[in-house]
Amino acid sequence: MIAAIKGILEGRTGESLLLRARDITFEVFVPSSLLSRPLEIGSEIRLYTTLLIHRHMGGPDIPCIYGFASPEERELFELLIQVPGIGPRTALSILSDFAPSELMRILASGETEILAKAGRVGKKKAARLISELREKLKEKVRSPSSSPDPDLIQALMNLGFSAREALSAASSVPHDPALSLEEKIKLALKHVKEMGEGYERAGR
Repeated sequence: MIAAIKGILEGRTGESLLLRARDITFEVFVPSSLLSRPLEIGSEIRLYTTLLIHRHMGGPDIPCIYGFASPEERELFELLIQVPGIGPRTALSILSDFAPSELMRILASGETEILAKAGRVGKKKAARLISELREKLKEKVRSPSSSPDPDLIQALMNLGFSAREALSAASSVPHDPALSLEEKIKLALKHVKEMGEGYERAGR
């Protein structure tokens, strides 16, 4: 098994990174959240990897390497693909939409509607994932009292935010029962605006 690859970034495709380690260039399939990072060609990066063999009827077996930014993300990928009907592409799509800690919380708390919003999932696969993985992940997640408001997350997603963006913005809102949903949305949008301005200043 190839547990990790540390190498020079030579290029990228729409779904993978090309890493040169010694005299070999590996194509590593990664979540789109990793592809969207401003990684410079020629920079050295390290990916935590899983090697899978894809078997084709009447054709040769094809080895594929899947890479992740952290061991936790790789562990979740390996859990996801154990669920019937969840292949590597679907697992990568899920990990593109949710940070590892948030995905574990969603699965452990049974938030089917939010999980179903991820690409390639839908309600049936979301329900299957939660049924298979909920008990396995319950002990690893933070307490529900510190979790973002699921109604707020859903409201932000209805406004056009991705699941990852909605979770990040909702996590910034104080856990105050006196706040209405409308007030929480305003605070979350304010956070998004401030983060955007911060990125602009950092890029100058």
